[in-house]
Amino acid sequence: YKNLILSKLKLNSDISKIVKKIKPDLIIYTTHCYEPETFMLPKIANTVGAKTFFLVDNWDNISCKTVFFNKPDFLGVWGEQSKNHASKIQNINKKKIFYTGSPKFDNYLTLRKKRLKNIFKHKYVLFFGLVEVYDDIKVLKKIDKEIIDNPSIYKNLKIVYRPHPSRPNIFLHSKKINSLKNIILDPQMNNFIKSKNKKFLNNSNFYFEKLLSNSLFNVGGLTTVTIESLIFKKKQIFLCYNEDDSITDPKTLFEVNLHFEKIDQISALKKSESVDSVIRDFRLMFVNKSYENINKKLDEEINYFYNISKLKYSKKILSIIKSLTF
Repeated sequence: YKNLILSKLKLNSDISKIVKKIKPDLIIYTTHCYEPETFMLPKIANTVGAKTFFLVDNWDNISCKTVFFNKPDFLGVWGEQSKNHASKIQNINKKKIFYTGSPKFDNYLTLRKKRLKNIFKHKYVLFFGLVEVYDDIKVLKKIDKEIIDNPSIYKNLKIVYRPHPSRPNIFLHSKKINSLKNIILDPQMNNFIKSKNKKFLNNSNFYFEKLLSNSLFNVGGLTTVTIESLIFKKKQIFLCYNEDDSITDPKTLFEVNLHFEKIDQISALKKSESVDSVIRDFRLMFVNKSYENINKKLDEEINYFYNISKLKYSKKILSIIKSLTF
């Protein structure tokens, strides 16, 4: 399979020309780990004796998105977990792997200290969806009924539902919540779904950060937003139930994805293993206001997954490059 793939891979002539013209000592490349350039660049770099430094800016890319047939010389990852995966799965020397974090999350570390303006005038819980197909509508229906049946507890609380923008059939899927009284489709996603124009997904004026920072707590499957919400010191009830007719239900995803290992040990996360338990956990978290009780050492817990550092992303990269030997 490796030989078949690599034999059909033609090097990008434009990149090759640039590299041969500049003859760099080092090529820095931000990667999802599965685009063709991931395999091309080490070969192109070899033509001029250059080294490659790949910056992997996501949680699961190292463990489930690719195999590095042509390995980079150096690798930048989120944290200790990704470093272990790069070593064990991709067979990259740990001395060549560095914690770089993410420039986006660097911004979160600054913004979380500020009071960001609330998009809504009412209290809300953020419910975020997954790109994988499963029935999150049935959970939303149950939460909606819980709020309707207990007005003295919840008063004017709303659930802001933000489906994953890349979810299959999102345009049909999201219409199902129209009949739910206390469920609001996230306005940004609503504009995107109505227009089918991705310009509405642009994070202008810190929209997403405002959405995260002002929620009481969050509900949803495990995704990168889980790490983002933890950085903003928000608790999450994470879905971990199975569905008989699905191979991408939350429990299956939790059990088969390596990057979810140990995530349930984080104190700010509550694992709910059935739809009914989601409702019980929801009420307990809201009534007891346990969403306000955040472990002061939460950043230390997150560190295994995402290395939280006071050093800015750009300065991290510069420091790493200065330490490299060619």
